[in-house]
Amino acid sequence: MYESASFKSILIFIVFLSGVLKANAGGYPLTASFKKNTVRFYPQPPAIKGKIADLNGHALEGATVTIKGTAVSTRSDAGGNFSIEADAGSVLSITYVGFETEEITIAGQNNLSVQLRPSYAPSQEVVVVGYGTQKKASLTGSVFVVKMPEIREQAIATGNVLKALDHRVPGVTTSYDGNPAAPANVLIRGKGSLNSSTEPLLIVDGVPTNRGLNEIPVSDIESVQVLKDASAATIYGSRAANGVYIVTTKSASKGTKIEINSAVTAGFLPRNPIPLLNTDEHGRAQWMAARNDKIDPNYGVYSFQDHQDANSNWVLDKVILPEYLDDAKTMKPANTDWEKEISRTALSQNHNITFSNGGENGNALLSVDYLKSLGTTKYNNWDRLSVRLNSVYKMFNGKIKVGENVAAIKMRYTGGTWLANTVNLQSIVPVHTIDRTGWGGPVKGMSDRNNPLLDIMRNRQNHTDDLRLLGSAFADIELIKNLHFKSTFGVDYDGSWANNSVLTYTAGFLSETLPQLSTNANYGGSWTWNNVLNYNFDMGSNSFQVMAGQEATKAKGANLFGARDGFASEDPNYMYLDVGEGNVRNGGLAFDNSQNSYFGRLNYAYKSKYLLTAIVRQDGSSRFGASNRYAFFPSISGGWVLSEESFMKSISWISNLKVRYGWGKTGNQAIDNYASYEQYQAHYGDDNWPFNTGTAYDIYGADQGNLPSGYIRLQLGNPDQKWETTTQSNFGVDFSMLRSKLNGSFDYYVKKTTDILVKPPTLLVTGTGAGRWINGATMKNWGWEAIVSYNDKIGNVSYVVSANAYHNTNRFVNIVPEAVGAYPGNGKDQTILGRPLNSFYGYVVQGIFQNQTEVDAAADQPGKGIGRLRYADVGGPDGKPDGRIDADDRTWIGVNEPKFAMGLNVQLNWNNFDFAVFFNSEIGRQISSATKSYTDFFGFFGGQNYGKRVLDSWSPTNTSSTIPAITAADINQENRFSTYFVENTSYMKLQSIVIGYHLPQSVQSKVLKNARIFLQGENLQTFKLPGNTFTGFDPKSPSVDFPLPTSVTAGINLIF
Repeated sequence: MYESASFKSILIFIVFLSGVLKANAGGYPLTASFKKNTVRFYPQPPAIKGKIADLNGHALEGATVTIKGTAVSTRSDAGGNFSIEADAGSVLSITYVGFETEEITIAGQNNLSVQLRPSYAPSQEVVVVGYGTQKKASLTGSVFVVKMPEIREQAIATGNVLKALDHRVPGVTTSYDGNPAAPANVLIRGKGSLNSSTEPLLIVDGVPTNRGLNEIPVSDIESVQVLKDASAATIYGSRAANGVYIVTTKSASKGTKIEINSAVTAGFLPRNPIPLLNTDEHGRAQWMAARNDKIDPNYGVYSFQDHQDANSNWVLDKVILPEYLDDAKTMKPANTDWEKEISRTALSQNHNITFSNGGENGNALLSVDYLKSLGTTKYNNWDRLSVRLNSVYKMFNGKIKVGENVAAIKMRYTGGTWLANTVNLQSIVPVHTIDRTGWGGPVKGMSDRNNPLLDIMRNRQNHTDDLRLLGSAFADIELIKNLHFKSTFGVDYDGSWANNSVLTYTAGFLSETLPQLSTNANYGGSWTWNNVLNYNFDMGSNSFQVMAGQEATKAKGANLFGARDGFASEDPNYMYLDVGEGNVRNGGLAFDNSQNSYFGRLNYAYKSKYLLTAIVRQDGSSRFGASNRYAFFPSISGGWVLSEESFMKSISWISNLKVRYGWGKTGNQAIDNYASYEQYQAHYGDDNWPFNTGTAYDIYGADQGNLPSGYIRLQLGNPDQKWETTTQSNFGVDFSMLRSKLNGSFDYYVKKTTDILVKPPTLLVTGTGAGRWINGATMKNWGWEAIVSYNDKIGNVSYVVSANAYHNTNRFVNIVPEAVGAYPGNGKDQTILGRPLNSFYGYVVQGIFQNQTEVDAAADQPGKGIGRLRYADVGGPDGKPDGRIDADDRTWIGVNEPKFAMGLNVQLNWNNFDFAVFFNSEIGRQISSATKSYTDFFGFFGGQNYGKRVLDSWSPTNTSSTIPAITAADINQENRFSTYFVENTSYMKLQSIVIGYHLPQSVQSKVLKNARIFLQGENLQTFKLPGNTFTGFDPKSPSVDFPLPTSVTAGINLIF
């Protein structure tokens, strides 16, 4: 310390002294304090810089850094960076909600890398629940909180958060394909309805929506909560029977921030996802089939040279191709790889820039996002541009808050074509005619399937434009301390316009001579207005959260369709409906529905140990008959935090232990808007009308004549129709152990849905439209879910390993007798009752006939013979084997449900690098093969191409094959549904790998607060597990229309 009594002299020499003493005081600049005309100079403490992140390397914004024992503190910025002046020997205390406090002693270092370990401090963690928020510690229902940083890269690669959540949320099944614009289908805790929607309710910033989450930019999403049981979801009443997804988008935090996210994805399919016959192989297959059928193989465009060996077996010498395929000599034989012709490497891109600013009196965020997503077939494109504004303003010292969160989304979808279309046309057909001015197409002996590339090129101008407005505005008033009234008005409106033109062409014997245009305009939307009172208060050791509210919803929409042909120009820019000179067709429809609701919730906690939640909701819906328009949905749940009990305090390795139980009811109103009403449709004698001979029957049900002009009945009404109701019980355990290193939960649930809507078949004699919807079935689901995670640190390497698993059992409990025949079974002694809904009913294949002795000894079946499938004689009219194969021999042969499903996630962080790998698995699911009918058989679809597997079919020299002998005619009826088409898809998939790198602070600047680059791989490898009999491309998505691609994504995240 330096001291002087002369204030003025010190001021004169301050510049000089600071420069001189800088070196003498250890290289630190000088600081001064003034007191009683005395100036004291001190060496300025060094600036300690650092970055704060979690164990996965994700930056923690707003962490507090304090010099222990002082009031000096600072906070980390959006990139987790901080700077504070501290002397050597000082202790920095770093705190962040939900993480353990970290203390670091300064010993010469000036650049710190701090990783905070999660702690079980849920009393401070808040989650979003229906119409409000709640402390995680007080939750008594089954609520899963998604950690967005763990899935962000995968969600960007797939273009949809719901796809990235597949197998990450226990109890949730997600199905999707490779179509970039298609939403994901989600099922929570099994299927609970037959004809109503089984999709969960989706809430985006408080606004319910029926649209997929693929339309919401990934970079806009802050958090996702999944409400799985009735005690949590009852607050949404009639729409929550299938669970609830609550999505919250980002809002601005304190300070100014600019965030840029940019990513490019390359998606591709392995070569030949559907291995098809080439030209020579197709010829050989045709020859084999014909010789097996004992017919002349020389038909169509192929001819052959063959002979018989010493054993009278036919031997193929040569496949002979004609010089020209058609009489006009425009096409020569080719060896076209149609899959190669229509597929591509799909380069997609996603760019997002977000501006935000926050202060004491409010905040605002503006986000602009652009996505161009390409499918792996040509011209299968999806473009999306989204602009979102989210702002909040405070008035009267925060007593009043108003704000809005509005997004405008513009989309364009171009369909391309299905990859499965490559099966339709034989490879011998060329892409173009010889002069390349025309298109190749089918010729004699082929099916009327078009050139797949021609289909794409003719339709590439066809598209659907969609404009959507999704958002809400609110006002929150604190009436008295802790009593808030909040009114929110939300909208979800969209309009779409689709133009589809049919252009003229000639391809082989197929042609279109009349250009056509159809236009489809859709408008639809809904508004939701809710008014909610929330009051939180404490009385000693008793804590209360009371909420009451009212909500009204109205949905309305319309469709207009018009079509015309006979256009003079085929330029899409000049094709409009009023230009066409030919036939005029038009149509339209409209819909509306409304709902009014009242609801309330009570959360109670005593000393944070004993927890109680009670919810009630009453809904009224226009979709139901006057007799049952309103329904009441209650729930109650409780929790006991054992770790807060005195008898548990001595068990130091248990940080938290909570048991909970909940019971409640939810409803399902996702049915047709007019399902309870008698419906008619106008008919004015149009010769093309499909119901010209629809209602005139004689007493025996025979069709008797045409209808006059008037109205056609579509269905009978049912004023007694009521809600499908799901009653669910849930028992759960949450735990945290070993200083919060080991965390997890376990849930067991029973879910029963009653009054399920069914539409029993009616006798023809009752006339068209005699059917009606009735409440006539019951279904039950029960199962368990578990999730466990472990986090720790070894030297500079931190890691988190988490795993989840779940199992669900589904049973069809009851159905009215008149509706039994509409579902799998024979409608008599073998019905769906007592079985899973997704059960397969068909014939049992015992193998392939190897010799005539086996054929003679087997039950009678038309077409049986050596090399053909052998069906089991399971039953007869009396349920016993009767020596013949017919419909009575069908039985239960499979279930399209997994017996067990799981996900495994491993995350590592070392210095500035982060790494994550995610596996998922399903065991025991059986599917009905979508490909075997054209990969294993030659005679099901005449004249098209087939899979290479037919070349490995049974023959006298290949008796070990499980594929029946190739034939051109299905004389053994092998196309009937049987165990031959049921396959086990048990698999484990390497779903995602992410490698990230945070640029060091030395590279960053005062302007650039954080920079991270990453590389992500998606759908990388699938491993067959024991029991797997799957023969298709991808067991996760067995359909070959839009197969799931493998993709690689490179991206960067910048925060300024």
